[in-house]
Amino acid sequence: MSREELAYKGAANNDEAEFPAVMLPNIPGRIFDITLYGAIGDGLTDNTDAIERAIEACSAAEGGRVLIPAGIWLTGPIVLRSKIELHAAAGALISFSRQFESYPLAVS
Repeated sequence: MSREELAYKGAANNDEAEFPAVMLPNIPGRIFDITLYGAIGDGLTDNTDAIERAIEACSAAEGGRVLIPAGIWLTGPIVLRSKIELHAAAGALISFSRQFESYPLAVS
């Protein structure tokens, strides 16, 4: 079965129920390494801007993989966009800042 044909089937109230097919995103093969945008994986440097630049470049290229290599990466909020995969390599640790004013509150 192809990725596009994947479907979740289950039962509801003992009646067979079929749910719509789950469509997996088509992520282009381009790789955007955050270190090429100025990120430093020392656990001390704020990499929020560098990660945002990598995401922006990836989005402008119509998608791909934003790579976070091995290291300790301090950052504030990360906002992804369509057709972008955030990939943390083996040995990568994303540490989010404790500067809570950096995180906008969602009003509902």
